[in-house]
Amino acid sequence: MSKKKKNKKKNKKKKNKKKNKKNNTYNTSELLEIIQQLTDERDELNQVLRSFARTSQSNTKQRDSYHDNRDAITKKNLEKFSQLNEEQKHNLGHDKVTHYNNHNQESSFLGRLRDRFSNTYEDNTGRTMALTDGIFGMVMTLLAFSIKLPDVPLRTVADFTIFLQQLLPSIGMVLISFIIASSFWLFHHEFIKVNKVNAPFLWLNLGFLATISFIPFSTSVIANYGAFALGDVVFGINIAASIIMFLLMFEYAANKGFIPDVNKGHKFYIFNTFYIMMLFTVLISVLEFLVSPNFIYLFFLVPVIFTLRDIRYEDNTD
Repeated sequence: MSKKKKNKKKNKKKKNKKKNKKNNTYNTSELLEIIQQLTDERDELNQVLRSFARTSQSNTKQRDSYHDNRDAITKKNLEKFSQLNEEQKHNLGHDKVTHYNNHNQESSFLGRLRDRFSNTYEDNTGRTMALTDGIFGMVMTLLAFSIKLPDVPLRTVADFTIFLQQLLPSIGMVLISFIIASSFWLFHHEFIKVNKVNAPFLWLNLGFLATISFIPFSTSVIANYGAFALGDVVFGINIAASIIMFLLMFEYAANKGFIPDVNKGHKFYIFNTFYIMMLFTVLISVLEFLVSPNFIYLFFLVPVIFTLRDIRYEDNTD
């Protein structure tokens, strides 16, 4: 029995020795891998350091060459200055001082101009909307003055009937212009919530109002000279310019945050509505020019288009 025990002990020792050898071999391979990784990282670091050293050397050379050039220019200027007499030196110094003063004045002017256009201020008094409503009121009133009364007194009912028949196109144009101006005024209510303004926004609003103020003129042109195609062009350009100025003003105000609670859906609704209006204006102008002047009365559909767009937008938001 004792011999069997001794043999078992010897076998166990042999097995343990084999296991230790295996473990030692495994640990050695791991160490070699770690050493190799460290070596690779060291090589990469050396490459980075060498490239950094080359870059710094090139930058130093460029900086030195720049300073050398500046020193050479300064030396030449000093040599030229030493050759001048006292009067020439005085004049040269005066010119330099004047140049720098003018440069400082221009810089301060540009700075003030930039501040003027970038600064925003409160508009709690509602002056912008008051001016807008006043101009729209005057434009809508002046439209009626484009209807001309007869220069010769009307003495019979027949003459008066003929005059009314001749006046119908002018009355139709006045109604069309009134509808278009009213539509612009209704959409200008988008800016009621504006409580902050700046100079660019005010100028855009004034540009929009300028295009609106020309509506009575273009209405008179097309009412009195509707037989000429150029009259239709003048009226179409006037409406298109009003649409463009309104979209520019709305886009600027929305991007600057002057109009609160404006999301992408609302901007899409405004822009698409006015794009449809612009295409509608171009289409009517082309039909007037190529087919018949009576196509201008399609502008009576403008309130229908705006109403349908408004109903669709409300349905989508709900």
